Amino acid sequence: MSHRFRLLVVAIALAGLSACGGGGGVAPQTVTPTDGVWIVNPTVADTFDTTEDKLQLTGGSFVPAGSACPTTIAAGYSVAWTNVNTGGSGQAIISLGCLLQVNVLWQTFPIPLAMGLNTITVTATDALGRTESDSLRVTRSAL
Repeated sequence: MSHRFRLLVVAIALAGLSACGGGGGVAPQTVTPTDGVWIVNPTVADTFDTTEDKLQLTGGSFVPAGSACPTTIAAGYSVAWTNVNTGGSGQAIISLGCLLQVNVLWQTFPIPLAMGLNTITVTATDALGRTESDSLRVTRSAL
């Protein structure tokens, strides 16, 4: 890789960080919504087996209109999880990711799993009524 190309890559990266609030004194960047909700971790198929009694999920979701980098997520936006088989539910912790692609990053606290099948659905909802979700099926078995 040539020195000139490396400098160009660094310049583009720094410009991207500055546009999302990484540089001092730069106005927050307005972001536009992207589609969907996705589960990143665990990085497995939509169905898997475990012997663990809890599962923590992380992922991303669409960016609601009115959000701006680096930290402003539009009012009324939430990401929640539900375990259909246990009746458990809760809110995920959300933040705005602004590095390479703007999206909402979320993570759950550990979700209790029942023995047998657990269908966990993560749903993002904004103040305008837009709802997107993704599901994961986890079968918990004894050691």
